[in-house]
Parts: sequence; structure tokens; C-alpha cells
Amino acid sequence: MTIDQLDILTKPDAKGIAPTIDKRSYPGASDEEAIPTAIESLLTSPPRVLVIDDDHDVADSLGVLLETLGATARVVYDGLSGVAAIDEFKPSIVFCDLGMPEIDGYETARRIRQGGHAHRFILVALTGWGQQDTRRRARQVGFDIHLTKPAPIEEIETLLSLARTDAPMCSASGLQRLTNALACGPIVGGISARS
Repeated sequence: MTIDQLDILTKPDAKGIAPTIDKRSYPGASDEEAIPTAIESLLTSPPRVLVIDDDHDVADSLGVLLETLGATARVVYDGLSGVAAIDEFKPSIVFCDLGMPEIDGYETARRIRQGGHAHRFILVALTGWGQQDTRRRARQVGFDIHLTKPAPIEEIETLLSLARTDAPMCSASGLQRLTNALACGPIVGGISARS
């Protein structure tokens, strides 16, 4: 495997092309040595999950559940803090409530997706609102998945399992496997979400 063959562990160059591995994390390693080490660290490190919810009890409980299931969780209580945490925390999954004060979950998702982040992640609407209009609006602003509270633990475990085993995270094949596992249907743009 060469660096150019990697769809994971890559960052676009200044023009948004020519993926390269950040070898500063593997000083003195050749490409052949750095790639397997980087892949192994991705596959063995716990998934990083960001929870954005204004209800402290709900957010904290989900954070504890995620950590119990083996994830590294960070909890924030408003959309602005969630947007700010994306590049610093580098989550592989983001759970975001829709009904928050100041900036709601729709605006939070819009800002997250417009942020031009260097890493990929799955953006999940986790909300008490399950109507078709809510799901449609969630897709339009950039959510990949819509789960209605209380989300079945099996669906959360499926997301975490995929994050542990599917290093390309938001690649088309990764999202397809995720949506198949969650019995989700296709939406526009090749990304799948719960119908």
C-alpha cells in the first residue's frame, strides 16, 4: 500500500488534492512503516464522539453511555460550543440535538458542514422530533443520520462499531454500510440517512 492509495489518514493539500499522511506523528518512519502504524492506531483507538445537546441530563447521560461502550466522549451544551469543538476534538461521530436555544441543531449542522474541516465524521441528528419534515430538513442542512430519542442502544452500538472498524468513516462505502446496518434509505447526494 502506498500513501496515494490511502483513503484514510489523509489530508488534502492546499489545492484539496494529493492526499498525504502526516508523518510527524511517526518520526523517522518510512511510508511503508508509517502507514500500517497509523492504520493500527485508528483501528485500536476508541472512537471519538461529540455530543451537542442543551439538556444537560440527556447530554451527560449519553456521554456516560458512550464511554461505557468504549468511546471517548466530549459533551457540550450549545451549538456554538459544538461547532468550536469539531476541529479541536476531531470526533468520528457527532450527535446533535435539533431543539436548542440560540442556534438550533439545524444551524449548528449547517455551520459544521460549512467549516471545511480537515477530518471526516458522521453527523447524527439525535432528537425527540421524528416527523418527516424534521428528517427532510435535517438532510438538507447536512446530517448523515437521523435518530429519534430515545435512540435504541443497538443503533448507537452500530455507529460505534462502524467507527471502530471502518477507518474511511464518511466514505461512500462506510456510510452505505452504516445505513444498511441501521436499515436506512438513500437520500440525495449519495449520502444515506434514516428515512
